[in-house]
Amino acid sequence: REVMGLKFYRPMDKTRFPLPPSGWCTWYYYYSRVNETEVKRNTDWIAANLKDYGAQYVQIDDGWQGAGGPDGVRDWTVVNSERFPGGMAELAAYIKSRGLTPGLWLAPHGQSNPKVVTNNPGVFLLKPDGSTASDTWEGKYLLDPSSPASRTYMKELFTRLSGWGYEYFKIDGQPIVVDEYRAKKAFMAHPSDDAEGLYRNTLEEMRSRISPERYLLGCWGIPTAGAGIMDGSRTGGDIVLGWDGFQVALQATLQYYYLHNTVWYSDPDVVLVRSPLTLDQARVWATLQGLTGQALLSSDRLMDLSGDRVELLRRVFPAADIRPID
Repeated sequence: REVMGLKFYRPMDKTRFPLPPSGWCTWYYYYSRVNETEVKRNTDWIAANLKDYGAQYVQIDDGWQGAGGPDGVRDWTVVNSERFPGGMAELAAYIKSRGLTPGLWLAPHGQSNPKVVTNNPGVFLLKPDGSTASDTWEGKYLLDPSSPASRTYMKELFTRLSGWGYEYFKIDGQPIVVDEYRAKKAFMAHPSDDAEGLYRNTLEEMRSRISPERYLLGCWGIPTAGAGIMDGSRTGGDIVLGWDGFQVALQATLQYYYLHNTVWYSDPDVVLVRSPLTLDQARVWATLQGLTGQALLSSDRLMDLSGDRVELLRRVFPAADIRPID
C-alpha cells in the first residue's frame, strides 16, 4: 500500500475464489456478431472437452445488448433479441445446465440511448442545456456518481443482471470513468474533488447487488481505484489474432504481473491458439499464461480447433495458484 502507492489495497480473500478464472470469452472470434446459437455450441464443446480439465466460465462479451444501431451500443436496458431471441436469462440457465458458469461483459457507467437518459432524470452527467457532459468510449452519456438517482439506477441494473443468473461480470473502460470524474466534477449534482471515492461508491453499489460470491473483473489497464472491491483486472489492451497480439499480452504481464495474486487476479487478456498462429506460436502464448497463473480464458471458435491445439489448452487449464517473484 505504501511502497507501491496502492492506497486502496487490502489482502485478497481467496476463500471465495481460490484460483483465477478459467474458461472462454466470445469476443476475439465473434466480436459484436455473437449470437446465442454459437454460445451454446461452444458451451456444449467446453462441457464435453475442457470442463474436466478445469474450464469453468463462459463469458458473453459485447454484442448481447441494445437493439442495434448507435443508440444500442451502450444500452444495457435492452437485449438484442435478433441475436439472442431466447433472452439472456435462458442462456445463463443453459450454460449452468452444462455444469459451467455464465459471465457477462458491459460498460455499466456509460449509456448511449437518449431515451434511457430522459427516463432516468438525475442519473447522468449533463450540461445546463441538457446535452451530454461526457461523450467517450464508455458511452454517449456517463453516470453521475454523486447523485442518489444514479445509485438507484446502478442497483437496479445489477439486480437485473444477477437475476438473469450471471455470476461473472467484466466491466469495461474503467480508467476512463475515473478520469472523467476528475475532469467533469462541475457537472455533478454534488461536485466533489474525490473522484476515486465517488468511483468506488459506484463499485460498492454493484457489489451490493451481485454479492461477494460473483466475480467482478475491471477492464482495461490497472484501475487501482477499484482495488479491494474488484476480484480481477484486465491489465492490458485488447489483443489481436497474430504474433502482435501475443506481444500485447506479454507486455501486460511484464508491466503489471507484480499485482497478480496480491492485489487481484491479473488478466493479460485471452489466450488464442488458432491459425494463422503457428503451433509453436500458439504454444508460446499458452505457456505465457499457463506458467504465470494469470486468468486463463480462450477465445477461439473451439469446435474448429485441431487436436494438437486443443491439447495446448488441456495442458494449461485450469489457472494455477502462482505468485510473481522478483
